[in-house]
Amino acid sequence: MAETTAEGPVTLLQALKAWCDPNVLMRARETQQPFSAIALEAAGRPDLGRARQVDSTFGGYRPDALQDAVQRNERAWRALLSDWRQRVEAEEIVLTGIQTMPVTQRCRSMVFGPWATEYRYDFLSDTLEGIGHAYIALRAWRGGPPLDLPPSPPNNENLTEPGGVSPSSPSNRILGVDDVGLLDPDTVAALLERHAEHVCTDLRVNLNTPGKASVLALAATKMKARAGRQELRPTLTEEADWLERWCAKAAPSYQPLGAKTISNKLGVLYRDLRGIARAG
Repeated sequence: MAETTAEGPVTLLQALKAWCDPNVLMRARETQQPFSAIALEAAGRPDLGRARQVDSTFGGYRPDALQDAVQRNERAWRALLSDWRQRVEAEEIVLTGIQTMPVTQRCRSMVFGPWATEYRYDFLSDTLEGIGHAYIALRAWRGGPPLDLPPSPPNNENLTEPGGVSPSSPSNRILGVDDVGLLDPDTVAALLERHAEHVCTDLRVNLNTPGKASVLALAATKMKARAGRQELRPTLTEEADWLERWCAKAAPSYQPLGAKTISNKLGVLYRDLRGIARAG
């Protein structure tokens, strides 16, 4: 049952709790019981109303029971995020905010809903980022946004497709070295593929093995991005298998990266990221 009948504006957390599937929300709520609100916040997750309001995080839980509780919470949270993204993508839930990337704007505008699956949402700070875009001061609406808001970007002047920017915008500038850390892994992969196409076609260089370069660094940043969205697989083996398939699809022009190599090279990173998710 929805917690509020408000149609907007409300915070991201209020919208998540009010307008997502109540059964999915209930399951996510129930799996938070073993954890304190502080532990959930450290993992980047909001308290949905059932977290323990004490500092001690896992008191009284055996290690095996704790591991089961962590996995149940991760699965339930991923399901709730999936439900949220589907509703934003379908524009059942409409988001508005102040855009800070790629162009800083002073006025509130609508967030482009069809890219919802690529955005990383922070329900604690009402912000999002992804595909080279970022918004702050987000508010959610249901049943349509206020009529006096412009689309995002205004008049489509700054509208970009994933991996690129519109050349028609007077505010666009050439991507610099200092900007690379701001790009999401999928955009980096698209840039790598475009660069490989340029080298092969325009420079007539053969990039077949052994000349292909490794995309291990790309796999590492993708793993970190997935951790930020609480999408890491429960085991290193499963995560390595997923990243192997993603690298083959995202950057096929580069040296294939096997799951075994990923496990060996990124195992420490995976354990660190999993530890952050369980922090508290």
